Amino acid sequence: MEKLLPADLKAIALAAWLFYSERGFACDLIHEEDATHVELRICYEDTRELPRCPILEQSPFSCEITRVGYSDMVCRYYIPGLFE
Repeated sequence: MEKLLPADLKAIALAAWLFYSERGFACDLIHEEDATHVELRICYEDTRELPRCPILEQSPFSCEITRVGYSDMVCRYYIPGLFE
């Protein structure tokens, strides 16, 4: 696969945010100062199934899902290389 440019990664991050927000999920794009990555954070109840976003199902993106509280889940996608 061809190396993704920062503009490509930003477009993917925005498209993924739209993918989840249009389906009614609470989601945020988070960039912490001095970080080279952006985190797409999706919060949802464990009674809902989180659909997989096809554009995030490739390298270099990683995903981590954790339970928060009794019935809430948080999915974090890490999108590296946006601010190198």
